Amino acid sequence: FAGAAPTCQPDPCGSTGVPTDMDLLTTGCESLHTGQTCSVGCEDGFEGTLETWTCTPQGIVSGTKPSCTAKKCPDLAATAGIEHTCSDVAFNTSCSAGCAENYRLAAGQSVQAYQCLWNGSSVSLNGTSPQCEPLPCEHGLPPRAGPYNLSSCTGVAFGQSCNISCAPGYQSNDYEHANGNTFVCGASQTATGTTPTCTAMACPARVEANVDAHACDGLAYGDKCAVMCAPGYQGDQQEWTCNMSDEAVAFIGPAVTCTGKPCKFGLPTGPQYDPNYNCSGVLAGETCEVRCAAGFEGGASNMTCGTDETLNGTMPICSQVVMATDPPSTSGTSSSSTLPTTSEATSSSSSSSSSSSSSSLIASPTTTALSGSSEAFSPTTSMSTATPPTTAAPETATPTTAATAATATNTVTEANTVTQTTTAPPTTGAGTTQPLGSKVVVNFAMQVDNPEEFVEDP
Repeated sequence: FAGAAPTCQPDPCGSTGVPTDMDLLTTGCESLHTGQTCSVGCEDGFEGTLETWTCTPQGIVSGTKPSCTAKKCPDLAATAGIEHTCSDVAFNTSCSAGCAENYRLAAGQSVQAYQCLWNGSSVSLNGTSPQCEPLPCEHGLPPRAGPYNLSSCTGVAFGQSCNISCAPGYQSNDYEHANGNTFVCGASQTATGTTPTCTAMACPARVEANVDAHACDGLAYGDKCAVMCAPGYQGDQQEWTCNMSDEAVAFIGPAVTCTGKPCKFGLPTGPQYDPNYNCSGVLAGETCEVRCAAGFEGGASNMTCGTDETLNGTMPICSQVVMATDPPSTSGTSSSSTLPTTSEATSSSSSSSSSSSSSSLIASPTTTALSGSSEAFSPTTSMSTATPPTTAAPETATPTTAATAATATNTVTEANTVTQTTTAPPTTGAGTTQPLGSKVVVNFAMQVDNPEEFVEDP
């Protein structure tokens, strides 16, 4: 044979026979020519063996498919309060994440989806975690209206703890837990812990002058009481409450304004007391002075108005100054005047002589002397007068014993001396003499059992 050999080119296979599975990677197998080969492996996100494929003379790419499986994304990281299905998630599949038990979705949140995707070098879960918040405890805590301080337990939620102590105004007798007890919020929105024992603190007494606050005795924090003016005083009633004051308990409320009531019992009465010093209008708790009126002798006494509206103290002894005058005599013979009494008095008379120029009037008591005596005076005394001579001169006699006058109207308890002044009558003619005039100023004391019988008797 003679001739030139033909020029032959391998036929292209094209895409005939190239596998199209989504998990296979067939890059370069679509441009093969007869006799050429390519590698068929696993697509991104999958893993498996690598196989060789050949373009046959028949124009078909032929080979064995590799075994490819989807890669798995790493599990979603554990987050408190998040519950999800994103464990062992394979490439190109999805999962979801929501809130765990005892948690709830925050406002505006919803369950979120995650997808396992190729990120350029590996697979990973793509998505956004939901926002979850723990459920607040609604059970197990002591009542807020009780004697407990639950301020740190406000909004306490699952997994959290708080401290419960005694509220202001209350105290705990548990020294081991003096600062409070710990409560833990657990499942089912229930807190567990030991409730402290708290008792109301006793209020100390609030003392105000002239105020009766006995209704507040023994009261404690939160109690109320009515306070008023003490006996003998007057004013509006007020209400006090045992409450907190500068980290301690005290009675809080308006002050009670009390003024003393005027005394109306035991006031001095009678003319013997000075109307300007008779304690009129004196109020409870005040002192005053009682004095004797004009015409009376005696001391002064300080008196006090008691809360029972009674004047207390010892009244002064006021002795009246009494003026007495002997009646005129109808003759020059001796005459006598005697107080009406139950005993008889004797009198001593003064003798006169022609050479005498004066006469004396002598009073001699027969029972009790007043000067220096502690006994009551018995008005059993007589006075006698003798006819004086015509040349009589004035003479004053001050006896050392007691005497009485013809008139006495008051009853007192203290005796003094008696001063008598006797004046000789003038001579009007031979053998005629004027009656003797005797002026006796008596300040004495006597006890009169029947004052209605003790009258002036000339």
